[in-house]
Amino acid sequence: MSCGGQALTDKSRPWSRTALPASLARFLVVIYDLHSKWPEVAPTGSVTAKVLIDILESLFARWGLPKRITTDNGPQMVSHELTSYLAGKEIRHIRTAFYNPAANGGVERLNQSLKNGIRAHLAQGCTLTTSLLQTLLHYRATRHATTGVSPASLMLGRELQLPLDRLRPTPAPAPAHPVQAAVAARQRRTKDRFDRARRVKPPAIAVSDWVRIRRPHRANKLQSFWSDPVRVSQQLGPASFRLTDGTRWHAGGLRKVQAPLA
Repeated sequence: MSCGGQALTDKSRPWSRTALPASLARFLVVIYDLHSKWPEVAPTGSVTAKVLIDILESLFARWGLPKRITTDNGPQMVSHELTSYLAGKEIRHIRTAFYNPAANGGVERLNQSLKNGIRAHLAQGCTLTTSLLQTLLHYRATRHATTGVSPASLMLGRELQLPLDRLRPTPAPAPAHPVQAAVAARQRRTKDRFDRARRVKPPAIAVSDWVRIRRPHRANKLQSFWSDPVRVSQQLGPASFRLTDGTRWHAGGLRKVQAPLA
């Protein structure tokens, strides 16, 4: 996951590179395997660094240690407690600029798919726990648009059996899918589209401009989505900027404003 439109993938094996994006909902934390597209969702009463470490410990006991984990720059993600924990496990911690839909597109689509599935099951009278588990089952068993196979196929080396599968005869094993070629081709197309769009619409922000930051996390619902004005100190990439408060942001999360009155 990066700020330059690079694709999210791992070309070696499942659970080698993972993403820990912003929470799916207030009490649901998502962990996403970038190779297989396999999601894990952990219900929790709060999202603190200690809670995240406990969730990761449980996942690492099940799947082993990844080579790297990508997060945003949320306060829990950059806390000394979490960064020290990952360093102690020799897991490379990659932090992206806030609000970068182009780089985080796969995770955003995952979150939306999970939300839609949970809502559909809730509308049928299911509990939140049942809705979450059923949504995960079907997502993991469904062919992914990028890889051409199901997350279960890549993560587990087999397909998950669904209730309807019991009513059908077991098909002959399918030949191996050229997964990496399919992923690479789709990523090239995505990157080409992103690069064309970026050339057509360069960010109208430059060093020394004043901007407001769109807050992905608010202390309360009454707080404005936009921060007080802050100045741009450095351009890090085609659409990535460092501000005078030391934070790094993608242009999509910034809004240019007039300089405040002295």
